[in-house]
Amino acid sequence: MTLALLARSVSDLLFLPPIGAAMALIVGAPNLPLAQPRNVVLGHLIGCLTGVAVLHLMGPSIIAAAIAAGLCFALMLVARAAHSPATATAMVAVLMPNHDGYFGDARFIAFVVASAVLIVVLGLLANRLRGLQYPEYWW
Repeated sequence: MTLALLARSVSDLLFLPPIGAAMALIVGAPNLPLAQPRNVVLGHLIGCLTGVAVLHLMGPSIIAAAIAAGLCFALMLVARAAHSPATATAMVAVLMPNHDGYFGDARFIAFVVASAVLIVVLGLLANRLRGLQYPEYWW
């Protein structure tokens, strides 16, 4: 709910599916590497940076979004921070309808990082309430 209100306030509703998927991993499978804080935060950061870069190189298109997703996943593997929902973040960055130049890019990147940190914190609280160990590791 909190993320939906934040996303609506900055007109980035397309970003909700990747964050929702990430939250489902954190709460539903907290022991998976994909759900660990490093993977969530770094994965989404790589996703949004990759998407913004591809957008500026190729423009908004389905082909550019697919390239961004593939490149994003490759970069996440290199960084040892695989987080599959972040590939959707890269696609959203390419296809978002409201691009306000570099200010809009900075706002989007800040929103992505803040959202990723917020869901890790919420996941930590939710899993502790359920008596589950989360995270398995921080970094």
